[in-house]
Amino acid sequence: MLIAIMCLDKPNHLDLRMATRPAHLEWLKANVPDGVYIGPLFDDDGETFKGSLYILDFEDIAAARAWIADEPYYKADLFEVGDHAPQQKHFPSYLVRCFMLPDPDELAGRVLCQVEDLAATKAKDVIIKNGDEQYSIMVVQWKGDIHAFVNSCPHARVPLNMLGDTFFDLTGNYLLCTMHGAHFRPTDGYCTRGPCRGKSLRPFPVEVNGNDIVVVPDAA
Repeated sequence: MLIAIMCLDKPNHLDLRMATRPAHLEWLKANVPDGVYIGPLFDDDGETFKGSLYILDFEDIAAARAWIADEPYYKADLFEVGDHAPQQKHFPSYLVRCFMLPDPDELAGRVLCQVEDLAATKAKDVIIKNGDEQYSIMVVQWKGDIHAFVNSCPHARVPLNMLGDTFFDLTGNYLLCTMHGAHFRPTDGYCTRGPCRGKSLRPFPVEVNGNDIVVVPDAA
């Protein structure tokens, strides 16, 4: 069954989270069961860490308890509260962007951002709201061209960026999934390294109209 494990950090424990994060990421590489989401929880400002959320497939609650008991964050005594419950049909609103796939035909003509918004980081996380649904689209500028992709890693279906608009690796040549280290070409989203090597990000059709980057209908 799919079980959600929501763990909230103890107050004023950001230093402990960051110090434990390398061990946490390394442990996850070898200890992740099938599932749909692993990632941080943020405060209302969208930047301050406040916990972790796991939605994974376990045989039962006891198996989920045993799994989280070995998690480095948990063992470091970072978490103040842990809660879990079987997931049925609905995901929390802050997960919608990872699982819902936007229809560009419905969103055609929507302005995502301006070209100048990409100047600082060469990429931008744009949240599109369409009624009750919301989606995360990464808009990328690469060698003068504009590309866009659904911001969902094909490995674990989590956003590539952990904070803000940081999508490129240290070389500036590849888009990087900060969860498990997958590298993607900025031209076509193809994964060249990491756990989803050979797969690709889902492209999202856009065009530049003046200074605006605008959604266009899917040519397919």
